[in-house]
Amino acid sequence: MEINYKQRFEDRRAINKMLGSDIVKGISLTKKADAIVLIMNDEELYSDYFYPKNTYDYCMYTGIGRYGHQDSINNNMYSRNMDVLTHKKDKRTLLVFDKDENNYIFAGQYELIETHQNVQPDKKDELRRVFVFHLKQISKTYSF
Repeated sequence: MEINYKQRFEDRRAINKMLGSDIVKGISLTKKADAIVLIMNDEELYSDYFYPKNTYDYCMYTGIGRYGHQDSINNNMYSRNMDVLTHKKDKRTLLVFDKDENNYIFAGQYELIETHQNVQPDKKDELRRVFVFHLKQISKTYSF
């Protein structure tokens, strides 16, 4: 199967059906491919975004986990963030999907080029450390 650049999916279930990814989490491993799905989200406290504006060349993606420090092994989302950090070593592809009002859009295959941490409030308004992944598009299609 192949996913093409800017291919639209009606909802997360359609992505799940194709790849075997989670229908809720923003970062999930796939069951049908050696890949990790990342769903862009501009509705969170710290918005994910693409740059340069109006392109899918690069993106900034905030790690998963709405509560507590994302780099803490006590955080139940810790392993998903580590999956992104180790994706090259583990030979897993990062597949990024953007979202508009009606659809999920395949932005392409990406690789992690840098990461940093930031401090932001969590859903309880408590300050915590988050990962910010700097991703570069490496392909506009994905075959599996």
